[in-house]
Amino acid sequence: VSRGPNVKQEILVAVTRKETVQHVAEFFAKQGPLSGYKLAKMIPTSLAIESLLTESKIGETETLVVLEMREELTEFNIYENTKLVFSRKLPVGGDDLTKTLTSSVLSSGASVQLTWEEAEALKIKYGIPPQEGQELLDGKISGKQMFALMRPKLEQLLSGVESSLNFYQTKFGEGIDKMILFGGGASMKGLGSFLEGRLQMPIEVGNAFSGLELPRDKEVGALAHRFDLAIGAALFRQRKINLFSQNKEGQKNRIDRKFFVVLSLVLAILASAFFHLQLVAKITQSQKDLTNAEFKYKSLVPEMKNVEQEMKMKHVLKDRPSWSLFLKGLSAQIPPATYLEELSMKEDQVFLNGTILQSATKDSEGELGVFIKDLKENMCRDIRILTARKDLKDTGKFNFQMNCFVR
Repeated sequence: VSRGPNVKQEILVAVTRKETVQHVAEFFAKQGPLSGYKLAKMIPTSLAIESLLTESKIGETETLVVLEMREELTEFNIYENTKLVFSRKLPVGGDDLTKTLTSSVLSSGASVQLTWEEAEALKIKYGIPPQEGQELLDGKISGKQMFALMRPKLEQLLSGVESSLNFYQTKFGEGIDKMILFGGGASMKGLGSFLEGRLQMPIEVGNAFSGLELPRDKEVGALAHRFDLAIGAALFRQRKINLFSQNKEGQKNRIDRKFFVVLSLVLAILASAFFHLQLVAKITQSQKDLTNAEFKYKSLVPEMKNVEQEMKMKHVLKDRPSWSLFLKGLSAQIPPATYLEELSMKEDQVFLNGTILQSATKDSEGELGVFIKDLKENMCRDIRILTARKDLKDTGKFNFQMNCFVR
């Protein structure tokens, strides 16, 4: 979205992975509770929430942060007067918190390891317990142990929220009025107070039915925060945003391209066969035709050499790293507060130049160490730090340069 004093046009762009669209389409195609329905539209989560805020007039004159916490991830969105201005996905979800509780701990002198079902039940019942709680919860582990297990993922979530807020406020200079929690994780006990204490802003659990008229016999109560996406999608009015229809058109174009490629290949094979038959017939008729055929054959020699050269090049390059896979992997390894400013590649060597935004809750050198550790374990070898120091002009930044070799 374009912003500034000389704004002439605002452009909204929505994209998604084709595998995601295919997965949803296959879900509707399979036999099941939705098999009788036809998939007509797919819209981004952030725009569904925007529709909900607009129609229910939630935050009509405010700047809101909406945290939509689901099982696999948390979506961070900022809305100014109900209009989306910033969106980011944070790689921490409810399942990550449950998984942390399945780690082994010492309790009452014995090693205790919760099953997934036990961990999920504790999370639902107690949420984020007090840090000092010594009492055993359901006879399993203490509140203090439970908080210690959950803390790394909670800090990762908090770090992602803080870096997103810092980026937004630095770029746009706008303040935040409050944060609203939606999704299945919004009702987790202690989450709101944990975030409120660290972020120093008002936080409340959202009500997707706010401002909407419901029949008197329909009570949603504690589940109102779970219906934000369903209601927002139902209220969505922008007809031109439909990831599903755009994908189908893209599939049609790809099918058309494949058809013409196959057709061209078949025609080329037929033409080659016809040429060969004509050549054989001429050879049997006269020596002159044979000479002409030999001349034509010699004209093909340079082409064959080019093909041979290409095959040799492919053989040489087959062991070279796949840069597309490397870049996808690198994007998943970059910590939330780290930004790459320069990336260059030569053969199997990579040069990285980046910045870490500093804050009171993060150790920049520690963040860099974690980044290097993740790269070394998953993607690179022989990592060498060229420079690592605070920015002389901007003390809020920690600059670094490094190079490494791709595995």
